[in-house]
Amino acid sequence: MPPLSFPSAQQAQIIRANQRDLYHVSSLRDQTESVLRSWLGTRWLTRWDKEVELLVKLAYYGITTGRAMQTLGEEYTDIWQSSLHTPPSFRSRTSLVLLSALSAFTAEEISESIADWHWLRF
Repeated sequence: MPPLSFPSAQQAQIIRANQRDLYHVSSLRDQTESVLRSWLGTRWLTRWDKEVELLVKLAYYGITTGRAMQTLGEEYTDIWQSSLHTPPSFRSRTSLVLLSALSAFTAEEISESIADWHWLRF
């Protein structure tokens, strides 16, 4: 049986898939914040806001990409993640999940520490 052959995704499909994923991550985050706010209060949520966002992204991308399934955006545009017409390996999927979730979190943490250091130095 020959390997499955998928056509390459067009740029517009990739952009629409990303926009759809951002919409669903944002919706999941809003719902998570609503539950956490009612359980733990606004003060707790304000203090742990970045970590909540990180956990929501890890959950969304872990459940979809981490399990070698399409994200909702990929499903919407009918595209698949593949590498040379084969599904990504477990290591690749794990890297994709961690990079998509940790990149923004790490960048924000670094920028905050630089801003704090700048004010302390002068």
